[in-house]
Amino acid sequence: MRLGAEEVYDSLDVDVIDAIRRKHPEGVDAVLDVVNGADAIQRDAEILKAGGRLVSTQCVTDMPWFAEQRITAENIASDKNPLASRQGLAELAGFLAAGAITARTTTTEPLPKSGCASPSQGGRCGRAR
Repeated sequence: MRLGAEEVYDSLDVDVIDAIRRKHPEGVDAVLDVVNGADAIQRDAEILKAGGRLVSTQCVTDMPWFAEQRITAENIASDKNPLASRQGLAELAGFLAAGAITARTTTTEPLPKSGCASPSQGGRCGRAR
């Protein structure tokens, strides 16, 4: 089994939900939402298939509402996630070393510039969205 993202969208350039709906009109099986708050997370239902699964790292899913949409929703917090420990990170590194998951590096930057995207990526600085 291989894990990883096949598609990445920049929310500054496109409406992510609309872009995914155009690319996958039949819907998707799962969404890992690491950015949306309570005001926006229900839009994930627009792209999930019935029987799909939503996981939020922001702990804002209304699980009963999603259940009414036939979507299994979960909230996870990194301090409760066993992979957020030193041992968990070592396990993830082992998955990478074994080829079970992949990390795709599209560009590298010198450490002092690590907070900014490369000029080819728009040169934006700041937190990830």
